[in-house]
This record gives sequence, C-alpha cells and structure tokens, in this order.
Amino acid sequence: MDWITLTGLLIAPLTAIAGWFAGKRKRSNDFLNAMQESINTLVAENAKLLDDVLTVKKQNIELLLQNEAMRLKLLTLEQQNAVFKKEITVLNNKLENVKTITRTK
Repeated sequence: MDWITLTGLLIAPLTAIAGWFAGKRKRSNDFLNAMQESINTLVAENAKLLDDVLTVKKQNIELLLQNEAMRLKLLTLEQQNAVFKKEITVLNNKLENVKTITRTK
C-alpha cells in the first residue's frame, strides 16, 4: 500500500468522525437554544400571570376596604335606628294620653 491509498482510506473515516463531532455540537447547541426559548417563554408568561395576580390582590384589598367602610356605616345606621326607636316609643307614650279630636261637618 502506498501513502496515497492509505491517505484515501484514512480521510473518509476521519471526516466522518469530524462531521459527527461537529453535528453533535450543533445538535447540542440547537437543543440548548430550544430550551432557552422555552424558559424565556415561561418567564414571560409567569411575569404576566404575576401581574394579573397582583392586580387581583389590589382589587381584593380595595373591595375589603370598601366592605369595612360599609360595615361601619351600617353600624352607625343601626345605632341611629336604635335612638330613633327610643324616641318613637317616648312620643307614642305621650300620645296615649292625648284625646283624639276630630271635626265633623
């Protein structure tokens, strides 16, 4: 065997091995790029969902504050109602001793 034949026999396997390593690196990089894109997509969706949750929590806090204000207003109205009931009772008691006067034509 001369060196040209030997070189020809060695070049084919060596190029195949070099191509396989190059392809492996590209496949690995493609896989990593795909994974990075997935992570970026998930992070963006997570950020959007987090914003939505914060908005809902803010609305919930506002509604709780409004509910508490309404509860205090209702309590005040109930207290006023109790005072008015006492006044009505006193006035009704005073009216029991009054004779009804009606005019007839």
